[in-house]
Amino acid sequence: MLIDVKYLQKRGKSAWRYRRKVAKHLRDTLQKTEFVVPLGSSEAEAIRAYPRVHAKVELDILTAERGLQRTSPSSPLERYQEAQTTVTEWGFDPKTTAWDTEYDPEGLAREAMIETIERRYRTDDEGYPVDVSPDDTELLRILAGGAKAKPPKPTLEDARKQYLKDIVGENRKRIVQLERVFKLMTEVLPALTPLTDITRQQAREVRDHMLDGRSAASVQRYLNVVRAMINHANTEFEIVPAKNPFMRLSVEKADKPDLKLNKRKPFSETQLEAVRTRVLSMARDDLKLIWRLLEATGCRISEITGLRRSDIALDGPIPHIRVEWHENRRIKTEASHRLVPLLGDAIEAAREALSLSNGEMVFPAYGREGGGDSASAALGKHVRACIEDRKVTTHSLRHRIKTLTLRAGVPRDERRILLGHTQGGGSEEVYDDEPTRLVAARRALLAAYKEADKLRPSALDQPD
Repeated sequence: MLIDVKYLQKRGKSAWRYRRKVAKHLRDTLQKTEFVVPLGSSEAEAIRAYPRVHAKVELDILTAERGLQRTSPSSPLERYQEAQTTVTEWGFDPKTTAWDTEYDPEGLAREAMIETIERRYRTDDEGYPVDVSPDDTELLRILAGGAKAKPPKPTLEDARKQYLKDIVGENRKRIVQLERVFKLMTEVLPALTPLTDITRQQAREVRDHMLDGRSAASVQRYLNVVRAMINHANTEFEIVPAKNPFMRLSVEKADKPDLKLNKRKPFSETQLEAVRTRVLSMARDDLKLIWRLLEATGCRISEITGLRRSDIALDGPIPHIRVEWHENRRIKTEASHRLVPLLGDAIEAAREALSLSNGEMVFPAYGREGGGDSASAALGKHVRACIEDRKVTTHSLRHRIKTLTLRAGVPRDERRILLGHTQGGGSEEVYDDEPTRLVAARRALLAAYKEADKLRPSALDQPD
């Protein structure tokens, strides 16, 4: 036999049939447990009927699978990729350039599959099927054209999905941000706009739409997501020549000086005393400890809420915590991976936190994705009860440490090592190992404590 006869059966002396079991997950949809189709009373007759019957069964199975799996419309490129996979699973080569529909078994089978798909639709006066679904249109194109059926151009929707898969992953914050940015973008440009068709004028229209009712600083962040998404798509889809009309697209208002410098303020000592008193007298025990560690280290709140027991080292010459990426806590940048020294009350707060925790996470109520946001909201209520100025927030504890190091004249590289900011220049190369960097961070933090006159004498007496 020249064709695949996997489901061909002989019954008795002269009866042939097509028999194929239905997968369990499709039985409810297809309303049957197996396909059984008579093929004729001779082997030759069965072989002639086989391609048509097999094509019909394959199409029924494909349709049932689509009904279970499809949750949103595919882009043209996705339909092309799905159709290529389907055609390959049917036993055809989607890259074939030519075949004979009269004598070639593959050609005969392709023709039978094409006829089966077309019979599902009504025809026009010339006998051509009309209102063919996009999915079946793509199948027909690849079955009939082979290698001549070129892939469609990648679209914005393709770029979004690829960026979500490769870059964003399961990071909830970044997923929400990407959805927000893409929604704004597609209010101007359809999601199925080919990437290579986007013009500079359209990019400006997207920017202007985003600026409607939003700060320039927010729009700048949104456009950074758009740029990264399109650049990633250009690479992954091998678009040549690659272009990104959103590159170097200015947001003029973002250059005004009042956007970042005054976005948040550090606590004044009077404000800090008021909030500290309220938190330590009214907050939950774990929030009290989180506040004390934030105040003492200048860490980001997620860096504290995401601490594991193994991240706290109290027995060495310099007590410290380790800030690093793990499944319950995402780190903002590579520079954020660091050792942060513990001085004064921070050592006692860390010890108390360890004594209250039995599991891996030091703060189990907040040691999860989004836990930092929850802790920030809870502490923020105490801040707002004491301070009306909305530029003073829980994050102002970090700004306070930064401000104190600036006033104390701490070198830039040591400030960055302490706070986990991106390194710059080249002088920081002298801090090329963790112990050295920990000593430098402790020196910076100690200078900040002295500047605020908050460090206990016992801690000041510790050797530098």
